[in-house]
Amino acid sequence: LQRVSQTVAPQRECQMSDEAKVASAEDVEGSEMQESPVTVVSPRFAGGFVPRSPSTLAPAPPVDSSPSDSAPQSAVKSASSPFLNRGATRGTAPRKASLIGASRVAQPKPVAPPRKSKRSYVVKEILDTERNYVAQLESCVTCFLEPLSASKALSDEEVNNIFGNIKTILQLHKDLLSTLEERLAKDHDDFTNSRFCDLFVNFLPFMRMYTDFVNRRQKGIETTNEKQKDKNFLEVIKDCKSESMQGIMGLNSLLQAPIQRIPRYQLLFTDLVRSINETDPD
Repeated sequence: LQRVSQTVAPQRECQMSDEAKVASAEDVEGSEMQESPVTVVSPRFAGGFVPRSPSTLAPAPPVDSSPSDSAPQSAVKSASSPFLNRGATRGTAPRKASLIGASRVAQPKPVAPPRKSKRSYVVKEILDTERNYVAQLESCVTCFLEPLSASKALSDEEVNNIFGNIKTILQLHKDLLSTLEERLAKDHDDFTNSRFCDLFVNFLPFMRMYTDFVNRRQKGIETTNEKQKDKNFLEVIKDCKSESMQGIMGLNSLLQAPIQRIPRYQLLFTDLVRSINETDPD
């Protein structure tokens, strides 16, 4: 009950008329404040009012009620009654403008690089796969064919059966790769408008040498299987390795690359045809 009475008392005091407030202020002007049993509530505690002794309050400032005062009486009443002003001015103060956004300097957005066309990606794949293919052929010749030929572990006929004309194929694709890189070097990895298919057309007649290699491949597999019983051959080929390619497995994997290259060309150029229109020079 005490808490309720402490809460209701200030609310009733806020409902007093403006005239009663002014009259009360004029009565106490120039007089000493007397002890009063009424509990005085500090306006700072809006939620839960904390009572304090009237003796701790400073005397109220005198209210000038002379007719010469230029300020209207309603303004005086409003200024002398903080409880009345509290409800009237709540939510009316203008918001302060935030300076955080104003202090930030606008950063330019990064410009995304132009998107490459599908044709450019297909041409790049043709170039990259040609480089890898030439590297495989070089490994087969330098890491397997030459050491086996020098060791006399294989006869000339056995060398021809296993390796066929791989040296000639290697030289052909080294020339093709050289001309291809020279043609595409000026485009700087964007091959949207590159023209290069004429190079493959010029090299196309020399691709017939793959026929001889494919025809000898079955005979080469049979020769390799027979030579696995030869200890001299196994000791030599055991030391033959190229990166992850080593031994019989490495040799067979490298010799399979020329057979897989021609079907790979067909897939790559089929993708190229799908990515260009009929007016493309290639």
